[in-house]
Amino acid sequence: LELTNIATELLKASECHKKGMPYKAQKAMATAAQLYFCACCDGQARTGAVVTISQSPQHGFETWFSLRYAEQLAACRVPLKRVKPQPMDRVLEEAVKAAEAASAKFAEWDDRQPQSCVQWKCFVSQSGAVTNSSETLDLLHRLAEGAPPEAEEEGGSDLEWPPPPATQPRRTKRAGPLKKSALEMGKTNEHFSVFIRVRPLLGRETRAGSKNCFTIADIDFPTEPPPQRITVRAADDTVKGSYVFNRVFDDSYGQQDVYQASVQRYVADFLDGINVTIFAYGQTGTGKTHTIAGPSDDPGIMSRTLSDVFVGLGASGKELYYEYVQIYIDEIKDLLAEDGRSDLKPMERRDGSVFVQNITSHKAVSAEKILEDVEAGGKRRATRGHDMNASSSRSHAVLMLRLVEPGGEASRAVASMFVVDLAGSERVERSGVTGKAFEEAVAINSSLLCLGRVVVTLIENQNSGSSFVPYKESELTYILKAGIGGNSKTALIACVTQAADSMSESVNTLRFAMQASHVKNKVEKKEARDAADAAAAVIAEKGHALSLTDGQAIVELSNGPMELHGHWTGLSDRVVVLLPGLKLEPSTLKGLSDALATKGCEVLVPNLPGNAEKELDADMSALFALFDWLGLAQPVVYGQDWGAIRACKFKLLHPKRVKFVVLENRKSKMDEKASKEAMRRGDMSVFGGAFQWFFDGAFPSQKDPPPGNNMKGWKWKTDFLWPCHNNGKPDVRKTGSVAKMGQWYGKIAKGNMIDSFSLTDDDIATQIASHC
Repeated sequence: LELTNIATELLKASECHKKGMPYKAQKAMATAAQLYFCACCDGQARTGAVVTISQSPQHGFETWFSLRYAEQLAACRVPLKRVKPQPMDRVLEEAVKAAEAASAKFAEWDDRQPQSCVQWKCFVSQSGAVTNSSETLDLLHRLAEGAPPEAEEEGGSDLEWPPPPATQPRRTKRAGPLKKSALEMGKTNEHFSVFIRVRPLLGRETRAGSKNCFTIADIDFPTEPPPQRITVRAADDTVKGSYVFNRVFDDSYGQQDVYQASVQRYVADFLDGINVTIFAYGQTGTGKTHTIAGPSDDPGIMSRTLSDVFVGLGASGKELYYEYVQIYIDEIKDLLAEDGRSDLKPMERRDGSVFVQNITSHKAVSAEKILEDVEAGGKRRATRGHDMNASSSRSHAVLMLRLVEPGGEASRAVASMFVVDLAGSERVERSGVTGKAFEEAVAINSSLLCLGRVVVTLIENQNSGSSFVPYKESELTYILKAGIGGNSKTALIACVTQAADSMSESVNTLRFAMQASHVKNKVEKKEARDAADAAAAVIAEKGHALSLTDGQAIVELSNGPMELHGHWTGLSDRVVVLLPGLKLEPSTLKGLSDALATKGCEVLVPNLPGNAEKELDADMSALFALFDWLGLAQPVVYGQDWGAIRACKFKLLHPKRVKFVVLENRKSKMDEKASKEAMRRGDMSVFGGAFQWFFDGAFPSQKDPPPGNNMKGWKWKTDFLWPCHNNGKPDVRKTGSVAKMGQWYGKIAKGNMIDSFSLTDDDIATQIASHC
């Protein structure tokens, strides 16, 4: 890895530190540490890490972050210890110097056997920024000189050099880096196909004497056409890499040939309701944009895909919407909006699908109109010439096609297709960029590095059983979440050049493609989806029509009449049921109900019969009867205070009748005066009140308590809105006792804990509507 990327993260950390943004400084410093860690060890040496933590409860978040960071360094074998942090400015200056010296030394070791051990220390200070102590900086300098760590005074270091043989059981050994593609190992991957496209030599490359460094050959495999092996050879005929992929397209393949062999079969899947992702990856100047877009007289994958989609769209009975964005310096910009608006934000639904909030979405009338808008948007896309490419894309461009039911909304698509033209990776010393172009190059390389980490993590998780994947480290990977290990069929086209002077970049691209061939997407089976849709249709068919007068109505249910409030037209399938607290009128949720209505949701607030906690079962019977009467198959259910308990109980009793649950503790949301008065009275509502039901009505008597019998069997994720404050003042860092209690309750509810202290009804409505 280039020292440029490490130094850039260090500079970013310095700027964030000066601006008083410790968490962003911490993240940038952690990224720099990881880059340095990888550069030093190259996956071959045994490593160690020491992370500092604070015992003070005021530093709870930093301690949590530090321990999570330690977990990510999976090769960590050294116990935790505390050290005194140094000033940030000195740390950054010394760290850069140490990194330069160490990198130079490691460069000398490239052709030697790996060292028996490399001991590397990383410290996280109590102040919230990742720093290195003077002891650690000395260690880095000694490592740069090739010397082992010096012995420390008694009671100091836990390190030995060289490390003794392992005498105690270790955790499951992590799988080493893969060296063969899935096909070469005899594994077919129906949901993630990898293709290679080889760009022929350009005139300037031929004039410079560059030669073709690739050889391509079919392999013996029981498919037609068979996979192909691409071998990279240096000028002295030594093999620098050899990989097997679904197909390798050389210059004998035209645009139509590439499309038919790689992408065309996915069009039928998309029209059948299956998500599809197509993206081109590779070094700058290798033909990614040519492959995806192509010139007007020889169009690429995008144009040919749209033509085939419209051929089958009429028979599908669906409508098509489209969106077009660029990700520029990790900021999403709308390319269909003339002003290129950048207030776009990716949001995630309960099922893991990601959509972009505030995006411009057009209903498609023809392939030609979409291409016309894409061409206009392409003129707003960031491009810049440099030494390696006269017109290099400086942003990632994503065309999103949404297949929706007639009259539906693009954000509620039956299936989505992503056509992605990634910006090319580049080595700054070759591209020769400076200033703003340098910043763009760093952002491109950083997002592609995140993409690589996602791929590697997905592969490692197949062996470790872990479920965490760092999708949210970059806007690019967050948007492409479904296509990389998610609910999608994916085609990756890795673009390389024949030119021998770009051999190292081509090998890196082929290695990425080889790793990606092992990614296993989780495509939802059509049969299961159809069965769920059929069950919902049966329930809906038995429903009654509802009409509200001035936002109110009374319906006769099997167990008695029920008063309803809200907004109801019966025209949308985005249904939200709001459950108020105990002994509270439905009108208390009017503000939230109105806000949801403006977002296109059907909203109902039932006045349940229970007036005491012991009448919870009666509330459940009444709510189930209401769902049946209206024909509600799977609405989103929101519960406030005791209403949250009602929502949890109903989900436990009828898990298939609720799409998603949003829980909010509204009663604990107090200003300073109310909070002090509640504490004076000993009012436990400050700490959750009704949520003690999670622990069978008793206040937790221990830290991180187990759930009570009431929550036995709970296995569903929720949004958990909890007001974090200290005596009525915002507790942004979530270090106070109220926030800690919220974390305990949220863990039981498997909740995505959201600080609701400063949220308005409109903010909460946006969060609820994202799950509809």
